[in-house]
Amino acid sequence: MKKLFWFFEFLAKMLFMPSQSPPGSRLLKIAVVGFPNVGKSSLVNMLTNWRVCAVSGKAHTTRSKQTVVFMKDNIQLVFVDLPGLVSKRQVRQFKLERTFIRDPHATIFDANLSKLSEALDPEVLKTLHFFSTKESVLVLNKVCFFVI
Repeated sequence: MKKLFWFFEFLAKMLFMPSQSPPGSRLLKIAVVGFPNVGKSSLVNMLTNWRVCAVSGKAHTTRSKQTVVFMKDNIQLVFVDLPGLVSKRQVRQFKLERTFIRDPHATIFDANLSKLSEALDPEVLKTLHFFSTKESVLVLNKVCFFVI
């Protein structure tokens, strides 16, 4: 858990907003977005140190948004794990719910480094641009598969 302290400290400094809860409490809503099967749910499980999101080796395990609340002292992190970014045709084909979180304070874009070549996929850039008014963190996942 100590290895995650720097991450939570970073998030705390980024955009904590006072909540309607007890005095001194803080709230941060985080949208976790990315392509199918890049490890978004695994990332949420790792960051919360709890297996709350279903994970598998198959794409489209997450079919609708999952909200995970993590509490530490007076800090509340609300992770919204979203289905992978797909086309409208794939939404129908895999019976996915195409939803986005309303008003996230920040976004984490999970990118599978093994599928990136020399530059970020244009869809990654479009998604980051969509959330351009929000603080964003780009997570490069599966780096052990990256070949130079």
